[in-house]
Amino acid sequence: MADVEAKHDTEQLSEPRKQIFKKKHADHASKYSGSRKSSLETAVTNAKFNMPKFENTYKLSPDEHKRFYAYKLQPQILKTLKNHVEKYETEGKSNSNLTRDLADAIRIDAKNMGFQRYKLVVFVTVGDNVGQDVRVASRCLWNPEFDNCISVTHKTKTLWATATVYIIYND
Repeated sequence: MADVEAKHDTEQLSEPRKQIFKKKHADHASKYSGSRKSSLETAVTNAKFNMPKFENTYKLSPDEHKRFYAYKLQPQILKTLKNHVEKYETEGKSNSNLTRDLADAIRIDAKNMGFQRYKLVVFVTVGDNVGQDVRVASRCLWNPEFDNCISVTHKTKTLWATATVYIIYND
């Protein structure tokens, strides 16, 4: 009955007033329906982005052939450090971008090595090499059987860079 009265009311209104009425009515309806999208449209978009769910494996340790060993990652980190530090020295860019770029490049290199079920934390420190003494230390609580870290330092005439990568087994 209310819909019939609403139709009667809109028929008597001028064209601009009808548009305003329709907009207000649509806003009111969307407030109480929970969304402006239809439920069918939402279901279709959610189906596109939902990842398949896997059952738990209940693994408490990594497979022996998929285990992380620091010696495999060290040459790659050193190569990345050398390339980025030398590039920034020749281009004369600021060190704030260098740390972010180094951390991203090292994280990508480490992930590409295929260590599955490991979380990576990359910590990069860069400074001017003017004869000062710097010590970088950290403490971690982890399982020493599966978790590990690696620290690599590269020095040039003007800069030094230290990258520490923490690799934590995620069961």
